[in-house]
Amino acid sequence: HDRDASRLFGCLMPRRKARQILSLILLVVVMRVPRLWSESQLMPETLHQLHHTSFTTKDGLYGQVWALAQTSDGYLWVGTSQGLYRFDGVSFESYVPYRGTMPASGVKSLLASKDGSLWAGYEKGAITHIVAGTATTYTEQNGYPYGATRAIVQTPDGAIWASVVGSLTRFDGSTWQKVRGNWNYPAKSAWGMFVDRQGTLLIGTSERLVYLPALSHYFIEDESVRGQIVAIVQSPDGSLWFSDGLLDEVRSF
Repeated sequence: HDRDASRLFGCLMPRRKARQILSLILLVVVMRVPRLWSESQLMPETLHQLHHTSFTTKDGLYGQVWALAQTSDGYLWVGTSQGLYRFDGVSFESYVPYRGTMPASGVKSLLASKDGSLWAGYEKGAITHIVAGTATTYTEQNGYPYGATRAIVQTPDGAIWASVVGSLTRFDGSTWQKVRGNWNYPAKSAWGMFVDRQGTLLIGTSERLVYLPALSHYFIEDESVRGQIVAIVQSPDGSLWFSDGLLDEVRSF
């Protein structure tokens, strides 16, 4: 091996010197391999690098997909124009509760709540709470507004908020109550809703953005954001992003 090492670096190089250089190269390579591996692990994958699988009616999923949510038990829930579906990682099933009933209507919005239960808002004026296979549905008779449910969120106090066409309503655990002037809410209806990391409830209306600080009962208008806002998300750096649902662009704030 000493002879091979000396040939690698030239016939005139002493064998001991060749061994030292070869050992140094091997050490650098060994140290570099885990570093390259760790760097590749830290590099974020782009969307086109991820594996994509499409699901259609042949997989048991019917209708236009309107909403997605994943509960703490791992199930993926899909709201479509044909109803509510549950995905276990292999196949879809049209969901039927063990107890209680659900409206025969398209599911426009979903919320996986902190306690592991699921809320489903419908196209035609109702909302269902599913807990351990039991479905409880609220309609106009229970104080829930009639109209399509655009969005559902949960604030840090545990209250459920629903953006319904023509109304904004809040569930305190026992009753649904319309939110208007008693909360200093300036609009008749609501579009996009989002709860940020500080627990602030942000609501987009057809004209402006308003927000409710955690544990407050007084909405504040944000003068810097104007126009219709139908969707709100927060990026890892804390920035908020808004969509008006009309243009092929989003705005950051």
